[in-house]
Amino acid sequence: MSQFVGTWNTMRMKDDGTFTAEPIQITIKVDENTSEPALEGRYPRPGIDASLIGSYVEGANYWKAQFQETASPSDQGTVLFVLSEDFNTLHGAWTSQNFPFQTQPWYGTRVQ
Repeated sequence: MSQFVGTWNTMRMKDDGTFTAEPIQITIKVDENTSEPALEGRYPRPGIDASLIGSYVEGANYWKAQFQETASPSDQGTVLFVLSEDFNTLHGAWTSQNFPFQTQPWYGTRVQ
């Protein structure tokens, strides 16, 4: 099972260059609906929760996923997370279709 599975409190830089005021809690689990090893995640957004989905390599310390935010505003893109050696911190970056030339930081700590 991937070391990414669990609940994470994260902060990400918004399009305007500021960080989210409150942590974004992401819950990641193994995606049981695919034939290859994959993870899926969810995080709250106004209206419909946002989703993360992407394959992973067992034992790897990184996860590349596609995110989908259906509301507030509608957006989708790519995120890459890298785990710390103790598996309790992640660092990464995201980019989106609405802002394709801006790569923004996204980081967090494990809750459970």
